[in-house]
Amino acid sequence: MAGVSALGVVFSVRTAATPGAVGIIEAAGDARLIFEGLGCGNVAVGSAGLREICSVDSALVARVEVGRALIMPHGGVQGMEAICAALIARGWRLAVDDGSAFGLFSEVEVERLALGAIARAPSSLAIELLLRQAARWRDWDGVSPSAKEIVEYSDVLDRLLRAPLVALVGKVNAGKSSLTNAVASGDVSIVSEEAGTTRDHTGALVDLGGLVVRWVDTPGWRGAGAAEPEVERESRELAKGVIGGADLVLVCSEDEDGFEEMEARMGQVAQGARRLRIGTKGDLRGGRGGANVETAAAPAGPGGAMGLDELVGRVREELVPVRALEWSGPWAFAAELRARL
Repeated sequence: MAGVSALGVVFSVRTAATPGAVGIIEAAGDARLIFEGLGCGNVAVGSAGLREICSVDSALVARVEVGRALIMPHGGVQGMEAICAALIARGWRLAVDDGSAFGLFSEVEVERLALGAIARAPSSLAIELLLRQAARWRDWDGVSPSAKEIVEYSDVLDRLLRAPLVALVGKVNAGKSSLTNAVASGDVSIVSEEAGTTRDHTGALVDLGGLVVRWVDTPGWRGAGAAEPEVERESRELAKGVIGGADLVLVCSEDEDGFEEMEARMGQVAQGARRLRIGTKGDLRGGRGGANVETAAAPAGPGGAMGLDELVGRVREELVPVRALEWSGPWAFAAELRARL
């Protein structure tokens, strides 16, 4: 770090070439100048806080040492360029070398891998966990927890690094599209009283309390023996590939008998997938047996739509349960780490 005091603050962009959900800027130098340049309140050593930086964006600011900080704003190209321009205007110097001026930080493999993972991770729940991994790998004695246990937990936590697929299935006009729009807070799926309106699978990336998922509404199934237009049959066949690759299948029905019927008709397509039974149109039908969660996309009172918070919580718990988030062992979040096991 020789020469940093004369330079004030040196910073380096650690974000991967392909923009991710989170950008990473590493700053080294005089601590007072770092926080003056960011235009935000101080952060204690060894902690992190959400700050408004440079009057441009909100960012997670982690102070890893007295004179070193990580600034993690949104990863969009224009936003990152605006922040860098603001920092340079405030006297910071952009490092153009290989990062060796940052000493040990850039030389620790786990921290390097964690920075890359943070830049790519779509889910904000991943950030704090990744920042803890260097210490956890350093403290691991190679015995406890076992390699098998590390892999098992890592398989679950890896869903924070790729958006897991959630597929909705159900009969035509079962309320899947309305439910999708309510969860996504927008018109993602086509909603109509006409059965069979959704003739292709549609969806969006949805943030479920820090876990980002690919939420997909698949075409509805007509009742057994009902006439089916050819275009609907073809669309449903295409959607089987989505259902078969889903991390979680939400079986939606407005009546109790619909759950077992849909599961039987899906057959082998979603045999190995996790499932939740979601009751729809609860404001019209009332409670029924067999549903894991009762919902109504239409406002059901002063609190708005019915059961959406419970649905979000159940989906998140099925995919990345609290016990995994609170696990204190190391996370093999990169292939290089798994190779050590």
